[in-house]
Amino acid sequence: MSAKICDVQRLQADTSISQDSYDSLLTTTDDLLFHVQTLHSTLEEVVGQTTSPYAKRHATSSAEMDRSTAFNPNPGLGSLRTLMDALGEEKVRNGQLECQIIGLNGRIEQEKTAGLTIQEEAQRMWQQLEEQAERLNSWRSLLEQKDQAANLALTKAADTEAALQECGRRIAAAEDDLQKEARARQQVEVERDMLLLEVQDWKARYDALMAEKEAVEREREALRRDNANLLDESVWAQQQWQTIASGNPSAPEIDAEYERMAQAGMKAKPPQHIAAAGKAPVAGGAPPKTHAPQGDRRPEQDAKLVALATDILGTSQAPTDDPRLD
Repeated sequence: MSAKICDVQRLQADTSISQDSYDSLLTTTDDLLFHVQTLHSTLEEVVGQTTSPYAKRHATSSAEMDRSTAFNPNPGLGSLRTLMDALGEEKVRNGQLECQIIGLNGRIEQEKTAGLTIQEEAQRMWQQLEEQAERLNSWRSLLEQKDQAANLALTKAADTEAALQECGRRIAAAEDDLQKEARARQQVEVERDMLLLEVQDWKARYDALMAEKEAVEREREALRRDNANLLDESVWAQQQWQTIASGNPSAPEIDAEYERMAQAGMKAKPPQHIAAAGKAPVAGGAPPKTHAPQGDRRPEQDAKLVALATDILGTSQAPTDDPRLD
């Protein structure tokens, strides 16, 4: 584009130079025409002087004129020849100038045509430049809008960066809180594990106590049964003692049972077994029906019964206020 503008400017300069040359040639032509007119007027004056009556009086013949001219030349005729020569030269020069003018006119026409073409091209290029200027203005306005948008975006970016920094600080604070909470949670978990261990320990102790309690309950139940058996045995032994003390003889089966019970510690068989076998005495101290009263009582039997009754009454855990002992 700049090269085209330079070409246009150069062509305009050449056109102005050609126009200046054309103007100078016109001025020279006008000067030459004025000079020719001056020569014509001078020639007419000379011709008028030579054809006047005064000249005819002095020129009697052509020979005399030639002679007079040879010996006394007329200044007017000499100037006429000079003017005629100058006129011929001027005509030649005018022909040359006319040829130059014609060539210059053709060149000027060419230059005008080229100038018009260049002017049209320049106008077209000027229109293009104006269109480009309009586009540049539109682009400039668009760039200004984009610049404003960029400034707004930068402002928003700064605000966003500040918000992000604030979020970063909040996140850091939240991370600190989370770390504190994690440490507290770990502490709580440790305490929970310790409590679980303690609970397991207490549970183990509780299970052991419950097992011990069950064992004690079983032992207590066994003792209760043994105590009941002993009470029954004590009642039966007391009844037998009363029977012995009243002088009621015992049967040999009772002696054998006493011997067996004494050897077993009075805990081998309860009185229910004896009652089931039909060997227990009836209530009130009466001897069993199967035991017939004996006329004679052996002292060793009485001693065994006394020892057995004493042993039973001394080792029994039955209370003394049991109604069965009355």
